[in-house]
Amino acid sequence: MKIGNCDLDKKIFIIAEAGVNHEGNIENAFRLIDAAAHAEVDCVKFQSYHTDKLVLRDSKERYNQRKKFELNVEQTARLSAYAQNNGLFFLSTALDTQSADEIADYVVAFKVSSLDICNYKLMEHLLAKQKPLIISTGMHNNEEIKDAIDFIVQIRGKEFLESSAVFLHCISVYPVRDPLHLNLLSIPYLRDLYGVNVGYSDHSLGPLACFAAASLGARVIEKHFTIDKNMTGVRDHALSADKDDMRAIVDGIRYIEKALGKPEKLVVEAEQESKKLMKRVFILNEGLSHGAVVEGRFLEAVISPYDEGITCENYFRVAGKKLKRDKSPFEPLLWADIE
Repeated sequence: MKIGNCDLDKKIFIIAEAGVNHEGNIENAFRLIDAAAHAEVDCVKFQSYHTDKLVLRDSKERYNQRKKFELNVEQTARLSAYAQNNGLFFLSTALDTQSADEIADYVVAFKVSSLDICNYKLMEHLLAKQKPLIISTGMHNNEEIKDAIDFIVQIRGKEFLESSAVFLHCISVYPVRDPLHLNLLSIPYLRDLYGVNVGYSDHSLGPLACFAAASLGARVIEKHFTIDKNMTGVRDHALSADKDDMRAIVDGIRYIEKALGKPEKLVVEAEQESKKLMKRVFILNEGLSHGAVVEGRFLEAVISPYDEGITCENYFRVAGKKLKRDKSPFEPLLWADIE
């Protein structure tokens, strides 16, 4: 699967989830992009919505806050261009169909929030946009996730599911404080059960869950992101990574990518010299005469830096054989010594 030109088979796609941590201040949004670029993530993500289509006006406190944090189309276009100029992909979670239409030209994929995995009207609208979907699964069980998968296949076919959709394991608690609630084995479970691309959207504190997710097969990792964890306008600041935290997460994930390697067991080039220096060869623990049987009790496998000597994996080819010559103790046993 590719997001933009990033091949998820070759690289974990790391998203700095800025969300509404700009608190409605466009300069803060630009600062978030600067910080994301400093951290060397792949992508920065915001939210796009029209408050009237998201929150009931009767919910005055939530409505007023959301209204304050709205980004309009012109602002989204500017942020997208600024992100690209800083080497970042740009995403924004479209929380209504109008917003999806408005941001379509500015995003490399559509993010579907956990809130909307079963919002089939919005999902159908996004599926028509010919862009990849990144879908969070917080608050939803197997049956609901399977329904969403079946819906995608019904609308766009299995090929789209396999090549253009990724499902993020997510726990919709802010923050997740108890590691027992993270249940990170859901990542390979979802991949293997449904045959889908998988990732992880993290709401825990610190980097450890992200590192574990990378080790468990997540191909997209999303972490909430802020310019200042002490800001108080929204709850997300406290659970977010700042630029230094995010840089440490990126460095850790890139290390894990390299360290995981391939599903095979080889002797790597760097081990070859160690193998030479640490091989075990047989000696006799006491002297034996020509014709004596080399019983196992006479054999000791010792570390030898020399090329000569019978190595320890040949035990069954040596034990029980006769000597062709007298042999002193504590010197390497050679093939020329054995009948």
